[in-house]
Amino acid sequence: MIKYDVCKFNQVIVDKNDISVEKGYIQELAKKLNNIAPQRINRYNKTVVTKTNLREIKLVLNKITNENYSDLINSLINLTKDITCIKDIYEILTSINTRTMFIDLSTKIYIELINTNKLFLDEAEKDFANLYEDINNVVSLVSEESDYDKLCKNNKKLDIIKNKVTFYTTLSSYKLEKITYNELNILIENLLENMNHFVKIEVIYNIISLNKTVLEENERWGGIINKLENIKDKSGSFKNIPNKILFKTMDILDLM
Repeated sequence: MIKYDVCKFNQVIVDKNDISVEKGYIQELAKKLNNIAPQRINRYNKTVVTKTNLREIKLVLNKITNENYSDLINSLINLTKDITCIKDIYEILTSINTRTMFIDLSTKIYIELINTNKLFLDEAEKDFANLYEDINNVVSLVSEESDYDKLCKNNKKLDIIKNKVTFYTTLSSYKLEKITYNELNILIENLLENMNHFVKIEVIYNIISLNKTVLEENERWGGIINKLENIKDKSGSFKNIPNKILFKTMDILDLM
């Protein structure tokens, strides 16, 4: 679309009472048209599509240590502060919360991401809320699988779950609204209700060993101790409990 400024023609006057149009008027009009620069109007706004640079983000994550933390954390924040794609947020969360080592550093990094982009908090809360279901799903896969290769893959999933639990247990010390010590106690209670796999008692051991002092202040703690004592004594629904779970339970009670 080309738009002309009509003011350019204010010097061209045609007598409205004159039926004929003089040649001079036409020539003047043509001259003024030739001197006018057209103004082009864009009908559509340009859409800018941005893509999360996950590769660069993961490179920075892998480089961060306690020693260079202050040098690299701002680079990571700048790379992540404007991300809106939930799939990318979750991938970054998974890269952090499944680490086997440096859990304290991982939680420190994630708190920085939460402070600059609320979507990181939203995704962590959803992931934390699904922990019990995730544990049961992986336990079911391991329990039902007889193929050795698939069993090994599922055992790796169990390790990932344990790392996640350790991450969220440490993250709970930052006093977030939904990732709390009380929710950890509820998770322990739920796991004790159906103690059908060794990984569940391992998860409980990890949670308690990291935060025993705070957890035991919760009103649910007495019930948790009673359940653990029942496992140790093989009483009630725990009479056929495997020795592997029994011995780990005794390790937990030794922490008390």
